[in-house]
Order: sequence, then C-alpha cells, then structure tokens
Amino acid sequence: MRAASTVPSGPRVRWAGIVWGLVLATIAGLALWLLTDAARQAAVTHWLLNLTPAAAVAYAVLVIGAFALIAGLVGLVRRAQRAGERRRAASPLTSS
Repeated sequence: MRAASTVPSGPRVRWAGIVWGLVLATIAGLALWLLTDAARQAAVTHWLLNLTPAAAVAYAVLVIGAFALIAGLVGLVRRAQRAGERRRAASPLTSS
C-alpha cells in the first residue's frame, strides 16, 4: 500500500499555456483582421499617427496592466489547482 502523498494524480493541466495561448491567438486574429482590409489598415494607421504622447503612454500602461491581470488570473487558477491536488492527496479514498 502506498502513502497518499506518493499516489500519482495523473497529468497536470498547464493552465498558463492554455490561457496565454488563447490570449496570443486572439491578438494574432485581431491583427490579421485589421491588416487584411485596406480600409481598416488605413484607419489604424491614421489613428496611430494622430496619437498624442499622453494617449500612447496611457495605452501602453493599459496593455501592461492587462498582461499583469492575465498573469494574476493564471496564478489564481494554478493555486486553486494545487489546493485541489492537496485535498485529493489528503483524502482517505486515494490510498489503495
């Protein structure tokens, strides 16, 4: 009979890879959507050229904040996954 802490729990789900993959795929899809049409490309170019320095800094802070939020959410999901693994390891039903 094995100790509960040494029982394999099966393969882990790598939530960071899933979440970051979805985020980066969404960004790539948006970039493709914007750049495949000449009118949308001209609108984006016009918008970028008319940005004020303060607006550019604000958008940069917004993007960095969004990435920090995603990283925090991934951390919370991983923490919940670890807590679930600890509960399963401590459960008397896992020993065989």
